[in-house]
Amino acid sequence: MNRETDNDTIDLAPTVALSEPTEAKARQMALRAALAQMRLGTRGLPGDAFAVLTSSQVEVTPLLLAVVQDAVTNPQPFVDDVEDYRLFVALALLAQFGEESALEPLLTLLNQTEEEQEALFGDVLTEHGSDWLAAIAGPRVEPIQALAENPTVGEPARSIAIGALIRAAEQAVWPRDAAIAWLRQMMERGESLQSEWVVGELVAAAMDLRAKALLPELQALFDAGLVDPIYAGDWPMVQAELLAVDLDVAPPVLRARLEPLDAAHELAWLWRPNNLAWKQSVPQPAKRPKDPKQKAKRKQAKTSRKKNRRK
Repeated sequence: MNRETDNDTIDLAPTVALSEPTEAKARQMALRAALAQMRLGTRGLPGDAFAVLTSSQVEVTPLLLAVVQDAVTNPQPFVDDVEDYRLFVALALLAQFGEESALEPLLTLLNQTEEEQEALFGDVLTEHGSDWLAAIAGPRVEPIQALAENPTVGEPARSIAIGALIRAAEQAVWPRDAAIAWLRQMMERGESLQSEWVVGELVAAAMDLRAKALLPELQALFDAGLVDPIYAGDWPMVQAELLAVDLDVAPPVLRARLEPLDAAHELAWLWRPNNLAWKQSVPQPAKRPKDPKQKAKRKQAKTSRKKNRRK
């Protein structure tokens, strides 16, 4: 509507512009919609929606934390729907952000039986758990130590806790001497560790840290028949590799944070849950281990031997 005054025209129509509260609300709606699309189809995760999630750390972090808390409060929907990747995307991004407030709910999810962990995470836990836990915990190693030491917790979570502690030492977040002292205390428990998987992780951790000082404790574990060679090889191999280290010193400090996630396909390609649609969309090997637990152990052993080993 116009009003003419002295041949001048004044436009009284309101300016079309969103107020800041309206823009913020629209932004939240867009983020929630993008998070809801984090479902694994035959083509992986939707890249456009993933890009929206990674565009604003400040705004998306509360939504990601809410997803993790939902999994704590009511995990069954995440268990039942194997294409729902909201929890995995949330943990991956919170780890990338170094969001330390995610530690408590993550530990709650990890302090479960092996069956509960497998139902919720599938292979994701052994693939990425150590990196996520280390990045989220930062310098707070005590609760991770408690997780690794708890015999009532599933073996995968205890294993990734050991991996997270070693990452903390490699990143100089935790003093290397303290890490070696803790490994020695764990090794001295021997049979009371109640897990060949955990023992194997301790052996791999000593080799990752190039801890020649732990040779006596390592030999005691092998002599007692507590080490499955599938994790790090037999005693002659372990001994030879550590003796080849010139000095009992730390390897170079690694990166302190996870590398940025650039695209949704990175997540979809690495994570292989028990998802029939996803399995049908990628080539499969002719034979697979019949025992899922043994498969996970072999995968973790391979990761432990190769990922951080220094020659």
